[in-house]
Amino acid sequence: MSTSKEFSALVATHAVWLSAFLRGLMRREADAEDAFQEVWMRVFKRGGIPEGASPRAYLAQTARSVVVDRHRREGPEDLVLDAPDESGVSPSETLVDTAPLPNAQLADATTRAALRTAIRTLPAVPRSVVLLRIEAELTFQEIANELGLPLGTVLTWMRWSTEKLKKVLRREQ
Repeated sequence: MSTSKEFSALVATHAVWLSAFLRGLMRREADAEDAFQEVWMRVFKRGGIPEGASPRAYLAQTARSVVVDRHRREGPEDLVLDAPDESGVSPSETLVDTAPLPNAQLADATTRAALRTAIRTLPAVPRSVVLLRIEAELTFQEIANELGLPLGTVLTWMRWSTEKLKKVLRREQ
């Protein structure tokens, strides 16, 4: 990236999307905010988005790497729904994230919140597939390349996730 102006434009264009993507991957808001900063630091240190690369795909790959690195450093976390976190609030009190998804097709705020909650119930790999498809707007082939999975596996996970999300959302209506 040749100028700080170009980097600022990159951040301005993708910050909302990247923040929402990381909130979908992380359990705590504070962790998502830390990861957000770390992603931008990595991109800045590497000189920006490589020429010819899709900015969202590159940011998604970097974000996923940051999340994986953080999990490796910190070890697996046990989620206890009644135990308060560092802010004194228990996860059971804040399970529904009210921050809007940047997807314009989901106009209803209630549906967005329910979908976000439902996505968080998916196991890690299917959740990554769904988030890369919805948030990063990657093709299924790009997702397969990103995750190192066969295309058929990615399509199966997406189909399975879609059915699971439909069931969860039907129950909440």
